[in-house]
Amino acid sequence: MTDGPDGLEPNDGAPQSASVVPLKPGDRVPDVTVRDETGADTRLRDLWAEAPRGLALVFVRHFGCPFCRAHVVLLRNARARFDEEGVRVAVVGMGTPEQCARFRRRYDLSFPVLSDPDRVAYRAYGLGEASAGQVRGWPEIAGGVQLALRGFLPGRRIGNARQLAGDFLIDRDGVLRYVRRSRRAADVPPPDALLAAAHELL
Repeated sequence: MTDGPDGLEPNDGAPQSASVVPLKPGDRVPDVTVRDETGADTRLRDLWAEAPRGLALVFVRHFGCPFCRAHVVLLRNARARFDEEGVRVAVVGMGTPEQCARFRRRYDLSFPVLSDPDRVAYRAYGLGEASAGQVRGWPEIAGGVQLALRGFLPGRRIGNARQLAGDFLIDRDGVLRYVRRSRRAADVPPPDALLAAAHELL
């Protein structure tokens, strides 16, 4: 697919496509196979089933997104709190296994960064695409400046720049307990809501 005149992949402006599944708390989540940093297949079901109490599954937009970079650092800094709740963290990105490995090393992440370049898991979990205005609007400009001052600069785009992010909390039985889908590029919440939901897990 070729980029449009704004450098983004063509889109009709709708945040989500008709194929998006609107998962909600209480639903069983799909078991999708992604790849780990070595290129080996990884089933998401194994991640939540092997966790003490559940899995925080975090989808980032793309590895060059400064909002996503800041988000994974917050997750990294909250790792001890997730451990206290018995919740493991895993990040899914559109990069190749090698790019996922570099991203994890760059931000010193102790949790896995999983490869989904074809966005199979993104679609299965109901994460749609943004319009151009939701990627390059005023919140993105203002927020990008603030992040740049903190050292989070935009990098090379890997994958679809219109992809939206999302945070999911899944219990050991594969039931969705919390979901937060980003509505625009700058809409990336801190991990506090994930941690609050983790605290309620049985």
